[in-house]
Amino acid sequence: MGASEISDFRIYFFLVALVGSNAISHIRGTMQKKQYCPGTISGSFLLLPLLLISYTYFLIINKVDILSAIVCFCFGVFIGFYVAGVDIRKQDSHQPKNAA
Repeated sequence: MGASEISDFRIYFFLVALVGSNAISHIRGTMQKKQYCPGTISGSFLLLPLLLISYTYFLIINKVDILSAIVCFCFGVFIGFYVAGVDIRKQDSHQPKNAA
């Protein structure tokens, strides 16, 4: 397996982790706000299974080493949650506060 192919799998792992964390942030937003958050359905039924199946399959057939998979997963999740967190905080700051 060439260096280019290993690099391609690392990029793929990073991107899958990124969209998987985005799916988790939509699910978390739905649960926290107790209202539908767009992307929850597709995240639950498409993106999370893609994450789990991709990591499991490519690690089993040794297309990438475990350390690279962990690093790509951590970067993808961190960036996914950071971007989603910024978006959620921005939306919350534009909504009027309810007076008690």
